Amino acid sequence: MNIKLVKFKKNFITKTMIGWLNDKNLMRYSQQRFFKHTKVSCIKFYLDNLLNKNLYFAIFDENRHVGNIRAVIDKFNSVADIGIFIAYQNNGYGNIAWKKMMDILVKRGVRKITGGTMISNKAMIKIFINNRMRLEYRKIKHFKLQSSYIDQVGYCYFS
Repeated sequence: MNIKLVKFKKNFITKTMIGWLNDKNLMRYSQQRFFKHTKVSCIKFYLDNLLNKNLYFAIFDENRHVGNIRAVIDKFNSVADIGIFIAYQNNGYGNIAWKKMMDILVKRGVRKITGGTMISNKAMIKIFINNRMRLEYRKIKHFKLQSSYIDQVGYCYFS
């Protein structure tokens, strides 16, 4: 496995990537599950990230695009929040990409790195723990998942 984070480019927006974002199972723990994604909406997201100077990368294994990751940086407080999605799951891609993003942020002097998810997203929680993040908060019944409400958990890492 040769995981690389590549600065996101507009040409990474393909029918395949849009399909990932519209896959209800793949997006089951993401707020993206509530939206219908199109090439136009993906280009808007890409441009918004450029405008806001977020770190936005495509995740590649060799020459295969396997997901995306971004960090929204609050430069005033030296805090960054990471978000990720992996299209080909259970391969370790998420853990490696998360670690690489954390390394980039630490090298940039970010003092605190955060991430959050639904408590039922065991794979994401495992990524947090594997990367020495600690539980920071729990919001009770914060997200709607199918016909019930589920807790949100947030993890953090101090560099």
